[in-house]
Amino acid sequence: MATLALLLAGCQTTKDGTGTGAANSASYEALMRLADTTRGQGDLYTAATLYRRAHAANGARVEPLLGLGDVLVDQGTPREALDAWRQALALDSGNAAALRGYGRALLALDQPEEAARQYAAVLAADPKDRRALNGLGVAKDMMGDHKGAQEQFRAALALAPGDRTTLNNLGFSHLLAGDAAEAIRILEPLARMPTASALQRQNLALAYGLAGRDEDAARMGRLDLGEAEVQRNLLYYRQAREGTGKR
Repeated sequence: MATLALLLAGCQTTKDGTGTGAANSASYEALMRLADTTRGQGDLYTAATLYRRAHAANGARVEPLLGLGDVLVDQGTPREALDAWRQALALDSGNAAALRGYGRALLALDQPEEAARQYAAVLAADPKDRRALNGLGVAKDMMGDHKGAQEQFRAALALAPGDRTTLNNLGFSHLLAGDAAEAIRILEPLARMPTASALQRQNLALAYGLAGRDEDAARMGRLDLGEAEVQRNLLYYRQAREGTGKR
């Protein structure tokens, strides 16, 4: 990481934060490459530092702010991310990635109505933006409009049949709507893929549990969780079923 240390030490800024001309221009591309690579390796703290340095090196470019916003949401600091998205939108008010990112941060802050407006703005310009369709669907689910959410997810699937993120969202939406059987139908093939994520497997475990299939829920849960957590989840499933009159 010697190159990284040199870049971080060498990228000086002036008192007004604008940087030092040619040196900043020369380092910008290198900083962005390192930021993207570091983010891909899971080092979000260093990636955020690098994106900030890249922004200081070239404040006219929106890309560092886009990367920074995403990293800050991934770090669990959506309020800080909102500032990055606002700065990006000040540079390019119609930037789809910034609008989607702004919406994502708002979802993390439990503000689905405002998030929905950001996704709607993206879709007004491009009705086939799958990420915006997914984001709007999640916002609608959070607002309790599960039918509307499922319409968004199906519109995204019409553009990209088999997209795993959209299928997971659609299955979870059916869970929220109380239709565990449909959720299982959607989530089972997804969770059985070799490339399935822990989230996708545990959403299926939840669907099994809410449908009263505790053995299947436990089996799926143990793929990612310890036994104590599996047992806590089983207790939650039973309590949830009792609350809805299902055993």
